[in-house]
Amino acid sequence: MARQNSVVLSLPAGNQVNPYRIVRGGSNTRAFQASDATGPFLGISTDTTAEVGDTVAFVPPGNLATVQAGSTITVTNDNGVACTSDASGRAIPAANGQHVACIVLESAVPDQLVRCLVVSYKS
Repeated sequence: MARQNSVVLSLPAGNQVNPYRIVRGGSNTRAFQASDATGPFLGISTDTTAEVGDTVAFVPPGNLATVQAGSTITVTNDNGVACTSDASGRAIPAANGQHVACIVLESAVPDQLVRCLVVSYKS
């Protein structure tokens, strides 16, 4: 998958953060791999794994990124699909009332890497 030119920020990792996963904030200004739909979200991790205490690089809201799908995502129009995090930080379609981390722009099957617009809001 081609790399997009996007803004990249970084924080110390509070847990292991795998590539292309949804990242949330936490205690002591650390970034954590998301483990549920609880936001708000900081962005999407880049293409490297960060261990606890390492620097995790992530693409913040307002930029294009690549995210790993956690379930089947079916895009039926040009608006994409609002997605939140599964237990492993992968993108899954968001239900009403959940925090949204990204708008997936193309259909995907589980574990596929897909393009997304990074956002952070509660649906």
